Amino acid sequence: MSVNLIFKIAAVGILVSVLGQVLKHSGREEQAFLTSLAGLLLVLFWILPYISDLFDDIRRLFALQRREKMSILKAACIWIAGTFLALQFQNTRKEYGIYLGIAVSIFLFLGMSRNLSVIRETLELVGIRLY
Repeated sequence: MSVNLIFKIAAVGILVSVLGQVLKHSGREEQAFLTSLAGLLLVLFWILPYISDLFDDIRRLFALQRREKMSILKAACIWIAGTFLALQFQNTRKEYGIYLGIAVSIFLFLGMSRNLSVIRETLELVGIRLY
């Protein structure tokens, strides 16, 4: 991702917010909503290829293309279940929620630790060298 894309997204955000405020103050709320929706769709179409690349990298990370060890669906279900359980403890015993979050993180790490070579290749592809 280049810095130019970030500047384009920022420019669209500033332009949409200014136009939205002007349209809201002039009593045109529907057009302000459509302006913000158009800005959102424009930015979404700009970053869609990067989101696709991210999902491809995640699929490679969990080794769905080579061999089925821990699928993304399994990992997501474990993460969601752990998060909901940790939220249950938020009001009563906060430390239990923290312990549960750590346990789920360790479990997910161990589930994908067999694919450490794929993680290393991905990090080196991004530009982070592991020595």
